[in-house]
Amino acid sequence: MPALLAASDIASLEELESHPEYITKLRQNASLLWDELKSVKQLNAVGESSLSPVVHLQLASPAASFAAEEHLLQDIVDEALKQGILLTRAKYVVREEVHLPRPSIRVTVSQAHTPDQIRKAVAVIKAAAASISLKA
Repeated sequence: MPALLAASDIASLEELESHPEYITKLRQNASLLWDELKSVKQLNAVGESSLSPVVHLQLASPAASFAAEEHLLQDIVDEALKQGILLTRAKYVVREEVHLPRPSIRVTVSQAHTPDQIRKAVAVIKAAAASISLKA
């Protein structure tokens, strides 16, 4: 491992050891995000566990093609950005993937987010998904 990465890793671990409440808060925020996302009927939350701070959102009803799904999800990302919520689509090197996952929006929460910020973000995602589904 390069020295710079090792130093960064050590500093991160020291920060977590000094502030164990960060982990508790991150778990609470991840759980809240997963719970709130259940209300977005046009999208399905995909992931390993509600403890994960990373959630992939896929269209609940697959589009006609991979490209069509990517386009619809990008429309949701663009609409959310207009409302001040930064989202990103998961990107893959298509020709390198053995089992290409369905297109998705990747949502990440941190311990620094407040419950109100998480609820606002999900409300924006919900509204964006609803407006896009009306166009489809």
